[in-house]
Amino acid sequence: MGMDTITGLCVCMVGACFGFSSAITNPFSVGLASSVAGVGITEGIWLRIVFFVLVLVALCACIYLHIRKITKNPQLSPTYEIDEEKRKTLNLSFEMDSEKEKRVFKVYTVFFSVQIALLILLASIRAISGYAIPVLAVSFLVGGIVCGLLVCEKKSDTFVHMGKGALAMLPAVALIAIASSVKLVLSESGILDTVMYFVIN
Repeated sequence: MGMDTITGLCVCMVGACFGFSSAITNPFSVGLASSVAGVGITEGIWLRIVFFVLVLVALCACIYLHIRKITKNPQLSPTYEIDEEKRKTLNLSFEMDSEKEKRVFKVYTVFFSVQIALLILLASIRAISGYAIPVLAVSFLVGGIVCGLLVCEKKSDTFVHMGKGALAMLPAVALIAIASSVKLVLSESGILDTVMYFVIN
């Protein structure tokens, strides 16, 4: 897209870090905390929405100011030399015909619409909110495979890309295991109950 590495990193960080830490109904953070506290995921949602909007606007403004600065003078980017070297090695001539582009857009519009509907459903119905994490994991896996099969010209490419993605995610599996062990220690020792008791009060 002609942007520098810093812009790409900032956009990813906004999605991955801000999206997780300032979530409105994230099952991994808000959902787990709500279930431990014994309250519904919609409790106090208005405050999370206000915080989400304020922080998102501030972060987007910072990224926008950076983009404006490097658009006027690309050499102001801290990664300008690295990016120039990288561009020489990349194949930037990729083009998608309009029919395929429309198909990709339609497929992923349906995919994200289903995910949003599922999130709303899981957040609204307390009886199934405890199953949010496995349900979302399965829906993303199945949805990803279906979308890949519908979009890729060679169906086998879907599974090749999935295999590469799975290998790339292996370090994250170790991190999740470590994070889960911390929660286990806090739960089994009763520390989490004590913390939640004082937070709720």
